[in-house]
Amino acid sequence: MKVSGFSGNQVYTTELIQALVKTNPGNQYQLITNWHTRQTTQKVFGNSSSVAYRNILPGQLMLGKAFKTAIAELNQSIQGWISGSFDLYHCTNPMRFPKKVGNVVVTLHDLIALSKEAWAKEGTKKFYQSHIEQILNKAKVIFTVSNFTKSEALNYFPALENKIVVTPLGFNQQFVKRSPNREFLKKYGISDIRKPYLLYVGELQPRKNIFSMLRVYNSLPNSIQKAISFIIIGRAKSKAIQEEFDRFKNSLRVESQIYQFSGVPIEDLVQFYNAAEAFVFVSLSEGFGLPVLEAMACGCPVLTSNTTSLAEVAGNAAITVDPKDQNAIEEGLLKLLDDSVLRDKLKQRGLEHAKTFSWEKTAQLTMQGYKMAVS
Repeated sequence: MKVSGFSGNQVYTTELIQALVKTNPGNQYQLITNWHTRQTTQKVFGNSSSVAYRNILPGQLMLGKAFKTAIAELNQSIQGWISGSFDLYHCTNPMRFPKKVGNVVVTLHDLIALSKEAWAKEGTKKFYQSHIEQILNKAKVIFTVSNFTKSEALNYFPALENKIVVTPLGFNQQFVKRSPNREFLKKYGISDIRKPYLLYVGELQPRKNIFSMLRVYNSLPNSIQKAISFIIIGRAKSKAIQEEFDRFKNSLRVESQIYQFSGVPIEDLVQFYNAAEAFVFVSLSEGFGLPVLEAMACGCPVLTSNTTSLAEVAGNAAITVDPKDQNAIEEGLLKLLDDSVLRDKLKQRGLEHAKTFSWEKTAQLTMQGYKMAVS
């Protein structure tokens, strides 16, 4: 398995490996990483006899951008050479797919890059348009993180039907319900720690629909606006998008009640979920939607989209709305804020629903896929 450097893939890869080692310790898991990541990788996965570290790949930028392509080709050759000693090679990020490896399975998180919408970087869109069909055809087994992503894949590539194994994600077990101690809010510069707040967790980008959510918040009745704040945990990867967001936020009459934080440690994130009045996540498209599950596991009532994978992840444990309909978002939010009985009901439903997801289940389904691939 290759530990990806991308944050979303890194969470998936890290949690999956740890769950595989826990549920199937008799196997040998060899982690192919860059030269300089041995200590970091070993710190994450420890000294289990089931895990071997193969720190054999040079970093793509170690010689500068001029040699990036050459080093990428070298890495492909190294992966092809070393794969001969494996029963199976699991590529957890299609953009790192090893061309010269035959015994390979791949995880397909989503096909957002094939959308006509400008939701992915141009380089990512070009890669998927040029290579994803070939990659999926070459893979022995394709893991998708939701039934929605499977349906998307079959919509584009119907011949893949018998190669796809759906492996829904789990959530980190630190996300649990606890009695909220709101004192932690002080270190984030929030003076009125008793004031209720809405919470959003995720990257700031057009696909996440955060502008629409803030427009709805900005249009709420004055009495509700004054009574509740909005906390955003996350930033834009693009400087231009972050600047656009800042301008937009500053134009709102509720600007002083909107807080944005990044680099929040997991122990504080758990507290943010637990203390929130509601979690709002009306993204336009997701391959899974892990923050929804995290919020539910912390007993936080959820408002999310009724489209793509989010309806699947939410089940009957959240209020779901059309993310393209601001009136529907506002109606759903007001319903959630006005009805304490409903909030309590959603908290309990969310806690029960979250129990049906775990990384151990993800690992078990993944192992079934491995056995398919080598049979």
